[in-house]
Amino acid sequence: MAPSEGKRLLCLGKQLNYVWSVSELDKKKKLRSKKIAGIRGWIQAAATLLTNPHIPNFFQGKIYQGKAKTVCVPGLNCYSCPAATGACPIFALSIGTSITSFTAQMLAMVSLPFFMQNVLHYNAVEIGLLLTPWPLTTILTAPIAGRLVERVHPGLLGGMGMAVFAAGLFSLYILPEHPESWNIIWRMALCGMGFGLFQTPNNVTIVSSAPTRRSGGASGMLGTARLLGQTLGTTLVALLFRMFPEGDRAQACLFLAILFAIGAGVVSSIRMTQASPAGKKY
Repeated sequence: MAPSEGKRLLCLGKQLNYVWSVSELDKKKKLRSKKIAGIRGWIQAAATLLTNPHIPNFFQGKIYQGKAKTVCVPGLNCYSCPAATGACPIFALSIGTSITSFTAQMLAMVSLPFFMQNVLHYNAVEIGLLLTPWPLTTILTAPIAGRLVERVHPGLLGGMGMAVFAAGLFSLYILPEHPESWNIIWRMALCGMGFGLFQTPNNVTIVSSAPTRRSGGASGMLGTARLLGQTLGTTLVALLFRMFPEGDRAQACLFLAILFAIGAGVVSSIRMTQASPAGKKY
């Protein structure tokens, strides 16, 4: 056998071995995914059966309207479902995460200009430029998140966004004593990126989880949640500024903002236990 033929056979053998290895890895990943999906399916089925006991209502043409209907419970519990005892929590969870995310945002955005002026000694124009990467990256990230929400569960996207947001806030919390401008810019950009990745899927969830006839009210709740979060965040900044000395005020606000962001991320991830309100499969 010629040397060239031997090399070709060896190359072919390596390629076949690579294909076999990749196929084996794919099989293991698919098997693991199926096991996780199976466990999740059983949990959802059990929750659905426990919280939807009013089966006769399907034949009587009515829905349960008792006091338990005001309670948000996990599982498949739509308010208008005849068998449901409680209400679907995905709307309430999304409103709660919206409030906490805007609270975290205002804790940072209101306190940072004072920190930059009084501690880092930047002027008004420089402070405005240093804050610009936050809204700029939010504007750039939001459309991308809008496309991703069609393929990825909104709860997962929101949790990832709040994780990035919390990481950005933490990077600002550990900012050096005498940072360069670029050292502040990338931290602000990271915060804006996480916030933009969270807001779009969360807003989609809020609007699409409400009945069609209540879509106007759901849209109004977006503004209410945003205003409530901003008001709460600004109020907390004023409170913390009263409690802490000038050098520690921004750090106290950022630390509390990190806690709010982590809380919003955890609550957003809880929504993955339910199907998307838009009815998509992930």
